[in-house]
Amino acid sequence: MLRPGSPTGPIYALTAPRYQADIGPVMHRLALSLVEMAAQNGRLPPGARALDLGTGTGILARCLVRRGLWVAAIDLSYPMLREARTLPIARAETQPAFVQMDANTLAGLTDRSFDLAFASFGLADCEPDRVWRALRRVLRPNGWLYLQEWGPLDSRRDPRAIVDRTLAAFALPDAGAELQALRAHLAEPRPWEIRLQDVDDYTEALTEAGFAVMAVSESRPVTLRLSPDRFLTYALAWAPRRLEVEAMSPRQRAAFLRAVTSRLSRLAMPGGNLSWKPVVLQVAARRLAN
Repeated sequence: MLRPGSPTGPIYALTAPRYQADIGPVMHRLALSLVEMAAQNGRLPPGARALDLGTGTGILARCLVRRGLWVAAIDLSYPMLREARTLPIARAETQPAFVQMDANTLAGLTDRSFDLAFASFGLADCEPDRVWRALRRVLRPNGWLYLQEWGPLDSRRDPRAIVDRTLAAFALPDAGAELQALRAHLAEPRPWEIRLQDVDDYTEALTEAGFAVMAVSESRPVTLRLSPDRFLTYALAWAPRRLEVEAMSPRQRAAFLRAVTSRLSRLAMPGGNLSWKPVVLQVAARRLAN
């Protein structure tokens, strides 16, 4: 979820139309792993009130309503929410309530009104201390928080690193002012990245905020088998990468696509697919009653 007034706001708007088709299948698998984490703890009783922070196009929210939960799904990006509201939900009795809202404050939500809160890669552009305070306010005593964010990147074997390294080699040094400004903004570390880098950071931060951390791990919860072309579709659907490619001349773009496809193919298994196991930080914490 972006910060109000963040320069990355237009990035979410540009990504939104491609998100569900090109990014959604990857994020759905990861969202399911977080939902399963809660289910294994017996924390998904039908009818429970759940909050999905940084819902994007509502992937995790839909997983929850299919299990019989009532879900409020928030995001600050209106284009993402617009996409979310157009997507059908199968086998669900209720639709998520999609609301434009800042996760840093959760202004407008009633105190102690939710049994559960979830965030699947939806908080990286937020300020941790403010999010913890807001969550502690809206969660009921002994309510549960489940969240996940990207873990460390394997610079040698992770296909995202291959794409980004190849893109950097082909990116235009004299790109337009808007793209240069975006590069500068994205190069700045975000508060979430500065404060929360490993399991110890999450444990310390949440404990200080009034939560009991019940489980925290840095693991590879899913294996995603994708062809190099399918992975590249996913990677370039994210607007920052796509804008870099679109700024290239047709000849440069073709050369980049040949180079990155070749490099990704070297990571492929004998059947031709990549076996991508991204590192993810997953946390389960309970709001203390006091």
